[in-house]
Amino acid sequence: MHSLIKFFLTLMFLIVPFTASAEQGRTINVVIETDKGDITLELYPEKAPVTVDNFIQNVKAGLYEGGRFYRASRLDNNPTAKRKILTLIQGGKNEQKQEREPIAHETTIQSGLSHLDGVISMARLDPGTATTEFFICIGDNSGLDTGSTRYEEGKREGYAAFGRVIKGMGVVVAIQQQPTGSRAKDDDDWFGQQLINDTVVIERVVIQ
Repeated sequence: MHSLIKFFLTLMFLIVPFTASAEQGRTINVVIETDKGDITLELYPEKAPVTVDNFIQNVKAGLYEGGRFYRASRLDNNPTAKRKILTLIQGGKNEQKQEREPIAHETTIQSGLSHLDGVISMARLDPGTATTEFFICIGDNSGLDTGSTRYEEGKREGYAAFGRVIKGMGVVVAIQQQPTGSRAKDDDDWFGQQLINDTVVIERVVIQ
């Protein structure tokens, strides 16, 4: 009887570390080091495998070293009569480095993720054109989810969320508060109004 109990206790100690390891394998942590401070992200490879793998391959290729956060969208630089207000920062690769091939679009219906505070997602033009550009949400940006009525009929594919900030949201907000608009062509140039005057350098991205 004692031998049987000892056997089951030993088996439990063997299973627990394996389970913990499996749990850890469901997320990947990366740190975006900027000249304004560090931003730590938790990525979800099981929820958005294509998008997470693309981001990791970009990191391994060193594409973000010397890249920039160049856009800050907030209440005071959105022409609200024409566009729904978004609150986010956008960044991307070093412009001197070769872009990788675009990836298939993973919808928020597929991932189960929503564009809420701290969520990171891929920037793009049409669905299936995302490569290296990404943005981090500040507050509720669920209008960017698949099926949102923010889009015209037939253009509601949304954006591909794939992780969230777990440390450094203060840095994200500080980047969002950088002065913008010096490169805008006029008051109707909504994108130019959101371009950061002195872009924030991405020194490197580290996989933990």
